[in-house]
Amino acid sequence: MEEQPNNVFQLKELSSKASTRKKLYRIVQKVYDLPNFGPVMSQEYLAELIKPECRYLKVLRSQTNTVPKGEKRNWSSVGAFNLLVKTLQEKGKKPCGFTHFAIPNIDWMLRIIIWADPSVKEQIIDRTTSNKRTQSTRQKEIESQQVAVDPKYLPLSTDPNAPKAWPPCSARRSPAARSPTRTTASSPTT
Repeated sequence: MEEQPNNVFQLKELSSKASTRKKLYRIVQKVYDLPNFGPVMSQEYLAELIKPECRYLKVLRSQTNTVPKGEKRNWSSVGAFNLLVKTLQEKGKKPCGFTHFAIPNIDWMLRIIIWADPSVKEQIIDRTTSNKRTQSTRQKEIESQQVAVDPKYLPLSTDPNAPKAWPPCSARRSPAARSPTRTTASSPTT
């Protein structure tokens, strides 16, 4: 899982093939795992990646794995970027080459975090595939603290001494309470 120190590109060959930033991105992406193409992919960043002594992190595509997608996006871009920078610093790796002003896509950041520190893979997958955002604050509190709820306060309590929270649906609006002046489409009006 070490970085690739050797230069796999021939600089003269690249200068003739890659006349645009997009073409250079496609060539470099065949070898290294890169974020999605966009404004964060500068010509300078891509040109730095093809140098033998690159100052940025280079990870071969074969060394990273995809991260499963969840129902909801449980990561913020800034949070994932901060975790990436922290993980790379802790593991003694080179910087990723991006800043808070130009943040790469989340999927790439999570792949690189897992590559740099495989021990966090399960935590990242759990957070990515969980659906915790749809839970209410009370549901989270109940799950985390094991709060006991008194059955007499449950709406469908079987306790005969429990106070009635609301009347049953049939008592809310009885047929006698309905307006007798209501007409239907089948009855003719004269």
